[in-house]
Amino acid sequence: MRDRLKQVIDYYNISVRKFSIQIGISEGTIRKIMNDNSGIQSNNLQKIANFYPEINIDWLVTGRGEMLLMKQQEKPQKTPPPVADDTQLQRLQDLLEAKQETISVLQETNNNLLSEIQQLRNYVNVTSTKYIQMVEQTLAAATDTRSKINEIQVGFNAYHQSLAPSKHKITSHHTTKTK
Repeated sequence: MRDRLKQVIDYYNISVRKFSIQIGISEGTIRKIMNDNSGIQSNNLQKIANFYPEINIDWLVTGRGEMLLMKQQEKPQKTPPPVADDTQLQRLQDLLEAKQETISVLQETNNNLLSEIQQLRNYVNVTSTKYIQMVEQTLAAATDTRSKINEIQVGFNAYHQSLAPSKHKITSHHTTKTK
């Protein structure tokens, strides 16, 4: 088993330490398996299978079959990213410049809108202050008017009472006023 475990580690071109960290088994346990050719516990086999699902665990334990469940030629190959030519690079540069210009225009528009918002806030503050002052003045004038109306009404009542007829004396068929 130690040779097969070493093959797995070599296949991934990693150290025993990195292998142990990846699968969650202590480095000492891995080294003991490799040095003593001792068996590996089923829970540790499960950890290897979970991290490296392409490894054939039956092969690791018994040596039967292939190391990989999927043969090397069947493994999907990563293709390198395409290399851009000068024309593509120029198009990308032009696109980038256009995007930068759009960003600049949007930033300027944003700044203008923020300025307009501030102007509107100032206008609302001034207008609401003036409105409050007008309401206060109107209330004061209404209170003053009500007070004047009351004074007029008191004066009118006094005048009206002064004009009221005095007591009447009744004599035979004539009524005479006495002053």
